Amino acid sequence: SSGINAEWPLRPGDPVQKTLELRSRNLNAASLFSFVEKVVYSEESETETKLSHEARISCHACRLLDRKAEEWIESTVDKNAKFGLLGLSSIINMVESEAQMALKAVDEFASDTIKAVDEIAIALDGFKSDTLRSVEGLATETMKSFEEIKNEAQDGMGVIGEEVDRLRTDMLDTGIKST
Repeated sequence: SSGINAEWPLRPGDPVQKTLELRSRNLNAASLFSFVEKVVYSEESETETKLSHEARISCHACRLLDRKAEEWIESTVDKNAKFGLLGLSSIINMVESEAQMALKAVDEFASDTIKAVDEIAIALDGFKSDTLRSVEGLATETMKSFEEIKNEAQDGMGVIGEEVDRLRTDMLDTGIKST
């Protein structure tokens, strides 16, 4: 156990004001001294974080030693608060790095998706062109077939007409009249 406890329930930071506030107090040696601390980290600019640190230290062990003990605790707290700022800066840098990597991955995914969609569109255009050429070819072949059938039918009708005329002539020549 570290001997320090949250004095108030921890609250999340304020994302609008871009602040993080931590409060604590000592539990160990409470009969010898009391220590209440408030640390606030806030954004100063895009690249700077401001550290605000308040500490109330009160020693009640021995009046002769209290002042020296308070000074020692104060200097220790001051050094540790700076380490806290360095730690927070390190965490912020890691989060920013991870965010940059995530954004890069999203950009790469978006780029790959756009390329894939473009390739699909090109393939569909090619398929459309090939299909259109095939349909046009089939239509041309069908028209040729219909034209050939029509010509053969006309030829056949001509032959039938000639045969009917020949039969009619033969019948007239033999004396049989058609009705």
